[in-house]
Amino acid sequence: MIFIAFFSAVKYHNNYTNCHSLRVQAKQRSQGMMIIPTNRCPFEVHQFNIRIMKPEFENIPLVKTDKRFEININGHYAFIDYRETTHQIALIHTEAEPELAGTGAAAAVVEKTLHYIEESGKKLLPFCPYVFAYLKKHPEWKRIVDEKFEGYHQL
Repeated sequence: MIFIAFFSAVKYHNNYTNCHSLRVQAKQRSQGMMIIPTNRCPFEVHQFNIRIMKPEFENIPLVKTDKRFEININGHYAFIDYRETTHQIALIHTEAEPELAGTGAAAAVVEKTLHYIEESGKKLLPFCPYVFAYLKKHPEWKRIVDEKFEGYHQL
């Protein structure tokens, strides 16, 4: 296995606390995995995002329409239906066209959407069973789930 790591110290300020976090990027070329710690550290606990997105999806842009987040892969779509309020984004349903079955496109649209939600500063309501299951497999994303969400403690 070949790992390439880039280290840079970043000072970050958010509404909760000031923290000094270390951003680390490591790529495992044999499996296309990228590990990146978050730059948000609300309780001075450094958390890590594990990117499982396949490299072929990394440069595909996430498009936000009035009703869904989507990515287009060679004319085929993977998307998540959503509803948005001032402080929350509810993810309702995830789907990928049959031509994308087994490619990782659904996971890619979920990961890109979670990054969007985090960057927007909104809280996540994961009503979609696929998104909920993704969060259970990747508990580091629990940090963006609204604590008032009914299934919060099952994540």
